[in-house]
Amino acid sequence: MSNFGHNTEGEILRAWAWRQIEGGQTQSSFACALADAYLKHTPDGSRTLPLENPDDYPLDADSARATTSNRKNVERWLKGSQPIPADLVYAWTQTLLGGYRDGCLSDLFGRYGLLPVEDDTSPDTATIGKMMSAMGNIAQDLVSSPAQAVGNIRQLRAGLAGLEIAINKGLAA
Repeated sequence: MSNFGHNTEGEILRAWAWRQIEGGQTQSSFACALADAYLKHTPDGSRTLPLENPDDYPLDADSARATTSNRKNVERWLKGSQPIPADLVYAWTQTLLGGYRDGCLSDLFGRYGLLPVEDDTSPDTATIGKMMSAMGNIAQDLVSSPAQAVGNIRQLRAGLAGLEIAINKGLAA
């Protein structure tokens, strides 16, 4: 997990997008994917950003104009000359692929004080035992050190969320 310290949400989003672009995706394909994700996940009546669906235009010239417009808007957001609108954050994270998305979400969650959850796909008795032991520690800490108990509760909550994901994956298999 990387540590962006006190960077803004936009700085985190831009940094991970640039990592993905430097990893091989072109800026143009990122722009197209971002526009597609925004249009897909935002209802027609809620769209406030200047992103267009090139497929809405029957003429190739109009479609190309929409694609160019989208690319230029995304370029401004990527370079930081315009702030990334809040309406675009979800689509932006959905445009990032694999480890880029995971890293970005981890950094964003960390910025808000949320703990990342490891994606453990094998809930075993040792894992369940660790959770039970952690719950016992919390009960003990509640008596002697409530502040420590709060920290332990946060860690346990993250672990339980990971365990729930693993159990659900096991049930779905």
